[in-house]
Amino acid sequence: MTYQEYNDLQALYEKEGQTVSWSIANVLRGTGYINRTTLIVTAYILLMATDTAISLDSIETFCSSVNASEDRKAFIESCLDDTWQMVAGQRNRYNGNILKSIILFSEDRDLRINGENKTPSSISRLAYKLFALSDNDAITDFCFGSGAFITE
Repeated sequence: MTYQEYNDLQALYEKEGQTVSWSIANVLRGTGYINRTTLIVTAYILLMATDTAISLDSIETFCSSVNASEDRKAFIESCLDDTWQMVAGQRNRYNGNILKSIILFSEDRDLRINGENKTPSSISRLAYKLFALSDNDAITDFCFGSGAFITE
């Protein structure tokens, strides 16, 4: 991939990536927890499926079509086992470049699911002020997630 192709994909992602990410997530919604990994694996499957020789009949036939290792097959199964038919139904819905841009640049916030994926900085700063923390105080963030609260 050239530097120009990389920049073009980044610009495409900034223009359409969040909308397409949300569209993919909406197809999978209700089948389980959708996170960045699930989105990227789905984009990868759909990108590979732009080749009509790739079978989407099942995870097993897909993995055989792309010569995936047993580890990769197990990973795909762990991400998409219950949603495979929904993923396969999206074949040819998106062009390859938008799928590549999602793989390269997507973030959890793009899925717009399950509320906030991290504590907003403004809330973290407010909590810090309200708790009147000093350098010797300790605090625990039980919903660690991205670590945004602790980092702030």
